[in-house]
Amino acid sequence: MNIAIKRAVVLMLAFALVAAACGDDDATSTAATTASTDAPASTEAPTASTAAPTTTTTTAAPATTQPAAMTPEEFVAEHMIPLPAQTELVSIEEAEGGTRVGAIVSAAPPPGYAATATAAGWNVLDVTFGSERTTATFENTVASVVYCMIAYANYDSSSSPDYWIYFWFFTGLTEQDCLDAGDRLGSILSLLGRP
Repeated sequence: MNIAIKRAVVLMLAFALVAAACGDDDATSTAATTASTDAPASTEAPTASTAAPTTTTTTAAPATTQPAAMTPEEFVAEHMIPLPAQTELVSIEEAEGGTRVGAIVSAAPPPGYAATATAAGWNVLDVTFGSERTTATFENTVASVVYCMIAYANYDSSSSPDYWIYFWFFTGLTEQDCLDAGDRLGSILSLLGRP
């Protein structure tokens, strides 16, 4: 029996030594695992560098592009400016806080631009003859805004086959402000040449 006990003790001791040896391998493998899990910290640098393209988003440039300017035809249509027959719109520009549209008319002048404006629903405030300056307003109920127009028709005589008109257009003026603008701009309009 002593021999059996000795063998059991030796076997237990052998198992203990094997277990201890295996335990050391586990310790080194956990150290290696810990080192390998620490390694992703070094891979954070590429992640930070991949974030750089998101900060340099130059795709916002198209949002800063300005819309194309309106043509004279688009402006006249949008703002309901009545035109005499055979009118050719030739220019558009921003001036004096408003928009000025130039036109050439290849027909004898009508009895008066005021009649054309009135027929189109504009409220004619003043007509000054020499050549003809018409000051009128129009309430756009859809846009809830009042338009002011000073139309200056320059022609030599009622039989002239060729004359020109400037339409100076403002938004949001009262009737009195519109009249004042007509008085102020009348002399400028008379000095402008053919558009």
